Amino acid sequence: MPRANRHYIPGCAWHITHRCHKREFLLKFARDQRRWLQWLFEAKKRFGTTILNYSVTSNHIHLVIRDDKGQEVIPQTMQLVAGRTGQEYNLRKNRKGAFWEDRYHATAVQADSHLVQCMVYIDLNMVRAGVVPHPSEWPFCGYHEILNTRQRYTPLLHKDAVESTAYPYKKAISTLLPPAQAPPQLPARRVLQLGERGFCPGGRASWPGGRIPSPVE
Repeated sequence: MPRANRHYIPGCAWHITHRCHKREFLLKFARDQRRWLQWLFEAKKRFGTTILNYSVTSNHIHLVIRDDKGQEVIPQTMQLVAGRTGQEYNLRKNRKGAFWEDRYHATAVQADSHLVQCMVYIDLNMVRAGVVPHPSEWPFCGYHEILNTRQRYTPLLHKDAVESTAYPYKKAISTLLPPAQAPPQLPARRVLQLGERGFCPGGRASWPGGRIPSPVE
């Protein structure tokens, strides 16, 4: 089957998913989850990455980035974060081989209610998995930053971008979390765009997330 056409959409938000090799639980320890976040913060400083949300689980990550700094920022960000996290883990465990799946998956997200839906989906990840009853109890997601943008420490999320989604995000979370109502199963894989019809040129979009090269110095 031929590969779908790839389109570059300046200013678009992208939902990125990257899984550990063979879906192994290589991120099950809090120290590795924290290191992934620390390298994401480093990428923000180096490349000016506009981060809207994130979630680190035991065997994969979710990340929402707005592409407003140029076409190379997302590949550079993923190269740095994925490369350094894998290197450090392998060195500590005296392990060889791939840490991540070869490619990360990226979905273009329309910047309206679809973006809020995507951000809620990400932060309910560990709730759906039965690990925690509420996203406030999972420290490795953007929930706390989204609902408390005025923090004394330097935030990981882009403050101005997140403030515009905080109210509908909070409303959606509160609506979806009653015990009698299970969180919705929103599309997570094999979806190349999330938005209205005609949002992406040609009807499909995919970030050129190729092989993860060696880390950036």
